[in-house]
Amino acid sequence: MKKTKAIVIKQDGSLENVEIGDYKCLNRHVGCSTGAVVSSNWDRNLSIWIDDEGLFKQGNYINPTATNIYGCHSPLVGNAVVYRVNDEGENIDLTEEDITKIKGKVIK
Repeated sequence: MKKTKAIVIKQDGSLENVEIGDYKCLNRHVGCSTGAVVSSNWDRNLSIWIDDEGLFKQGNYINPTATNIYGCHSPLVGNAVVYRVNDEGENIDLTEEDITKIKGKVIK
């Protein structure tokens, strides 16, 4: 399976560069068993993988940076993985420009 460059946005606002593969890999980085994907309203080619049951888990709290990248009024909770998709919906590497823009959206 092809690995693609992504960023984990932790609840505390810290970022970690990672390589992702399938949904199991995404779930591992987020710390969940049931993940969900949302599209960024800030950049339509960025996807954000989150814990689908994150609102119900004790110890999870709002992830302001992921919410900022999501660009909607609904907050995202827990850790999140941001990655790029192409027009066919395939995961592709984040660009250096993406990484710079994401770092500029960090809220601690």
